[in-house]
Amino acid sequence: MGETLTARPATARNGVWRAVVATSIGNALEWFDLVVYGFFAVLIARLFFPAGNEKPGALFMYENADKQRISLLVRKDNEHTSETAFRYALEDGVGVFYWIDDACGYALSGRVDKPQLLAIARVVYGELAAAEAAAPKP
Repeated sequence: MGETLTARPATARNGVWRAVVATSIGNALEWFDLVVYGFFAVLIARLFFPAGNEKPGALFMYENADKQRISLLVRKDNEHTSETAFRYALEDGVGVFYWIDDACGYALSGRVDKPQLLAIARVVYGELAAAEAAAPKP
């Protein structure tokens, strides 16, 4: 009963010190993440896009609530074509619909049955065609 507890008032100096330490730790972790990402980005680029094939491209990935994944690879080419035809391939249980339209090549892949993947490919094609039609002409 004879103990007395005293509260130390928080000073502005303590608050500033905590902010400096927290910011320093956060910045160090952010730089670490950036370095790791930079390393793996170069490694993945070399594995997926070998030397001699330096055309611009993008990879889009989607996963639904049932954990089904699909990927869309878009590659730009210098050659233009007016023909568009969907082609299908199946390898190790992964279906791929691919097509060339104008100066871009597309590959839509996933462990999805052929009719469902074709329906998704048609939607993707329709969205890309609508976006191209709506884009301002140079």
